[in-house]
Parts: sequence; structure tokens; C-alpha cells
Amino acid sequence: MCKSKNEEKIARIIGNNVLKARKTGHLIPITQVKAAKEIGISRTAYLNIEKGLVVPKVTVLLGIAKYFNVKINDLLKGVEEI
Repeated sequence: MCKSKNEEKIARIIGNNVLKARKTGHLIPITQVKAAKEIGISRTAYLNIEKGLVVPKVTVLLGIAKYFNVKINDLLKGVEEI
């Protein structure tokens, strides 16, 4: 889990951006279970990212960006303000 207030804020921002990436732009809804499986992480790990409880590793962020066909900058949007 997060260790500092800034890390908590970053985790929430990334989580919101990941949720937005999962919920928009897809003809068929994507479940957390399917996303986690395709990205190669557990459902619990994915859920913790989306809830903003953890800051994902860069390799996981890259996998999320690739799976949802978004730029990694889209997932980090808002973090630069912290």
C-alpha cells in the first residue's frame, strides 16, 4: 500500500485514469477480471490499482497502456501536478 501522502495522491490519479481507460472506447465492456488476465496480473492487483490503493510498477503501467491502447501519458495525466 501507499507510504506517503503524495504516493496516495499519485495512486488515486493513476487508478482513476486506469478505470477511465477500461470503461471508455470499447464496444464490449471489459471486466476487471479480463483486464487483469490480459495484462498478466492478478484480479486483486488490478483492483488495487483501479481503486488507487497502490502505485503500479512501470512494467504493469506499460501492460495496461498496451492492453487499453492508450499512451502511458494518458494513465499518468494529472500526476505532474503533484
